[in-house]
Amino acid sequence: MSKTHGNWCLPNVVLDPETARVTGLLDTGRVGRADRYPDLALMSRSLRSGELNPQYGNELADHYLNRCGHDAADEDKLGFYALVDEFF
Repeated sequence: MSKTHGNWCLPNVVLDPETARVTGLLDTGRVGRADRYPDLALMSRSLRSGELNPQYGNELADHYLNRCGHDAADEDKLGFYALVDEFF
């Protein structure tokens, strides 16, 4: 179990526009200890969303996952949690 945000995506994070470093958090109602993959999946999808966030993209999403220690073998888990979020 990891510390999690519960709804970790760009609308809930304040980023420094120059460095893309997190400078603040919003909507912390679901913060707690849980599997980290829902947060990884939501942020990865949020960063890749070209229509909503064209300034980020696939390269930054991959960098984010690598920095978080994401194992490429768990792509199915990322996909699963991104799909689950569609129903909330």
